[in-house]
Amino acid sequence: MVNEEGRLIWVQDAYTVSNDYPYSTPISVQVRPSVSATTPAEAELPSPIRNLNYMRNSVKITVDAYDGDVNYYLADENDPLIQTYARTYPGVFKPMSEMPEDLVSHLRYPVDYFWVQARQYLTYHMTDVRVFYNKEDLWEIPNEIFDTTTQTIEPYYVTLPLPGTDELEYLLILPFSPASKNNMIAWMAARNDMPNYGELRVYELPKQELIFGPMQVEGRIDQDPEISQQFSLWDQRGSRVIRGNLLVLPINQSFLYVEPVYLLSDTNALPELRRIVTVSNQGVSMEETLTDSLISLSSSTFADVPTVDTGQAAGEAIDSGTQPLPTPVPIPTDATVQSLVEQANSHLAAAEEAQRAGDWARYGQELESLKTTLDQLNTLTNDQ
Repeated sequence: MVNEEGRLIWVQDAYTVSNDYPYSTPISVQVRPSVSATTPAEAELPSPIRNLNYMRNSVKITVDAYDGDVNYYLADENDPLIQTYARTYPGVFKPMSEMPEDLVSHLRYPVDYFWVQARQYLTYHMTDVRVFYNKEDLWEIPNEIFDTTTQTIEPYYVTLPLPGTDELEYLLILPFSPASKNNMIAWMAARNDMPNYGELRVYELPKQELIFGPMQVEGRIDQDPEISQQFSLWDQRGSRVIRGNLLVLPINQSFLYVEPVYLLSDTNALPELRRIVTVSNQGVSMEETLTDSLISLSSSTFADVPTVDTGQAAGEAIDSGTQPLPTPVPIPTDATVQSLVEQANSHLAAAEEAQRAGDWARYGQELESLKTTLDQLNTLTNDQ
């Protein structure tokens, strides 16, 4: 539902589908109960399966909640099926150019359509004939742990910049894994903002590098002693832990994994958000807020990075039995404890502002600056 100039407007996606389209690979689609059911009893039945080999999100429907006025807009004028319907029922379908701009800015790329496209792309991303024939590079949609069970990871709407850009966009995202493996091989995003609405971006990851997939990240969360202990404690005190959907977000040249943790009391049916888990290639962190979790993750990440002695001559061997001493963080000559504290607070406030705006590139930069300032403060207080 959208508020358009003071009026509430329902926006619905409509599709043209067929199971007889020539030279097209069929796919089985599970119809949602809310779409097919006509009674509450039918809604409780298993969702029916529909076989189709053609699908287009060709129409956007708007319904005025006050007077029931209905409009049909052609979202894909190149679809031959909707062209036939438009000629059969002249005047019913309007061009997208007639949709009010306020409504256009609220259009979402539909999850159902994105899901079908993603499943077909698991095979048809292979463009080499030999590789395709032998099915040498099949992908699959990875699993995640939701609540306490394993399920296929779901597409998710997020606001963040695409890799290599700084402009925030509203995206629908989904990771991919190689067939029968748990690492991540690609990441797909559907763009929702005009004029790029409907554009799909796929980022393939280097096969020679290990990029953690969702189930590998879930395993790292389970293996963290503090997190595992906290989950066990909550599960024994009249409540149970519910692990939310895992988000896989590209940050700079890596990925950030975010998973909310809810607590459901035996006496209350409403889950409560209690923790946010963040995971990177170097560490795992769980705190009460996203900001605290990212700061904690950043601290553990920097702590795990080995320090390199830049004064070592090229080709000189390093004794494997010794560890190089950490390089001291340079401190400005006019720095005081008070000035460094104020600087740290400034970086923290800027990071929180970037986090609220969804500017994750700036968020990471501010966290790095905060870590440097805290290291300087620690060195200065130790010297005093």
